[in-house]
Amino acid sequence: MKLSRLRCRTGNDVTDAYLEGDARIRAFYDYGFDQASLKRRSFDVAQHYDETQRDLLLEAIREQLSNATEIQRAQWERLRDPRALVVVTGQQAGLFTGPLYTIHKALSTVALARQMEQEMNVPVIPVFWVAAEDHDFDEVASAHYVSDEGTLRRVSLKTRPVPRTPVGIHDVPAREMRGMLEQISADLRDGLYTADLVAELNTLHAAHSRMGTLFQKTLQAWLGEFPILVIDPTTRAMRRAAAAAFAQVLDRPRVFRDAALAGAKRLRDASFKAQVDVSAEHSLLYFIQDRVRSPLDLCEREDALKLRDSGESISIDTLKKRLRDEPEAFSAGVLYRPVVQDYLLPVLAYVGGAAEVSYHAMMGGIFHEAGRTIPPLFLRQRVTLVPPSIVRSAKKLGLSWRDDVHAALQEKVAQSMDPPLRRVVEEMKQEIRDLLGGRESYFEKVGGRARRDLHKAQDSFIREMERLALRSERVLRKKHVEHAALSERMISWLEPKGGEQERLLSPLSVIAHFGTSWMHSLADLDATDMNDMIYLEI
Repeated sequence: MKLSRLRCRTGNDVTDAYLEGDARIRAFYDYGFDQASLKRRSFDVAQHYDETQRDLLLEAIREQLSNATEIQRAQWERLRDPRALVVVTGQQAGLFTGPLYTIHKALSTVALARQMEQEMNVPVIPVFWVAAEDHDFDEVASAHYVSDEGTLRRVSLKTRPVPRTPVGIHDVPAREMRGMLEQISADLRDGLYTADLVAELNTLHAAHSRMGTLFQKTLQAWLGEFPILVIDPTTRAMRRAAAAAFAQVLDRPRVFRDAALAGAKRLRDASFKAQVDVSAEHSLLYFIQDRVRSPLDLCEREDALKLRDSGESISIDTLKKRLRDEPEAFSAGVLYRPVVQDYLLPVLAYVGGAAEVSYHAMMGGIFHEAGRTIPPLFLRQRVTLVPPSIVRSAKKLGLSWRDDVHAALQEKVAQSMDPPLRRVVEEMKQEIRDLLGGRESYFEKVGGRARRDLHKAQDSFIREMERLALRSERVLRKKHVEHAALSERMISWLEPKGGEQERLLSPLSVIAHFGTSWMHSLADLDATDMNDMIYLEI
């Protein structure tokens, strides 16, 4: 497999400033990502993470080890070492594990944990946190892939849960799973591993129909050759192990609300955009009742919180009793989830995407009020996978797979006319500008809105010229059927819907055609080199 890199920023101002060592933003984080920071972090974890907490964690994880491979089970044993630390990442419980970057996150975590263990000489275990309590169903209900014909395809869940239902407890109906797998089988029929992939997904769903557990077990299976623990933090045992984190907020909800608001303001004052909207009413916690995840908001009574959806007030004492008896009813919002992780796990470092690294900049006060510090943050690998068919398609088009395929085809189509279509259209646009622009002084004398209306007329003509060009290009493209098919294949793989591959495509078409062996190339990389887009020819 051939691997290459391209130095590029993430496009997130906060994360780019963090990675580049910008003094304006480094003050928002408690550690850097250098060796000295990691050693300091390991010392800090040792001060607050005790063996009672570790025992609770180990018991909670032990309940979830069914279907785990031998190498994954071995990580549970290694976590029993009182010196053991973890590198953690996570993602929402999406259909068929969601976008490809879910896999990239996990492999980045495996790579970083290996490096940290070698450098620090203590066990460092990679952990994947399944964000099963999130309730934005639209974000997780679809999976895209590229068919054997090179077209972008999608499967989606049709049955929708009640609004605000945690996605992890939504049951995927057997008929829907059967229909999706039939479509995948047909679209990826030429894949060497398609039959095995579909059979495995069918077996996993038969045993685990809830989206959270299905996500967990599917990811665990696809990462079966890697030393990583995939955990669902929403179980009763997990929530009981993290109960102290929730109790902190119940004791001082206004303090944590104020810390969140102050974090957003501090970031804005430094000329950065707040990365997460902060409500002046929200306590940072949610309460799950009758399968509905409702924000717990502040209310006029200082000894109570209220459910936003129903307006029902619940006394703090009652909530604390519920936390003791039913800890799985409590859920953290995005700004408090990392604190819950820090209570539950001996976190050495966190691996996240650009958005996650950036919103930690708002959390300093929240962590500090909880008696914790923001862990060192590492940006996950950013990866584009390049199948052999794409390399071949590029050669047939006389291109490199790194070229702008759409622009190259557009140029090829346009050049098929003499003179080229685009040149003619641009000349027509200029003629319109010259014609109408020459009358500008006349209409200025007319007064009123006449001059403005002239400009609107010119803009309208220009837009129509562009529409004419696009329609003409479509007609010409039909005369270049082979080129169009090749370019569609390349765009579907490399720039689906005009975006990044890893953000839209699921792992389905990759695993159907190439299995999982390519994952080792990513797990073996230097996870501390965070400034590049990685291109892997698989």
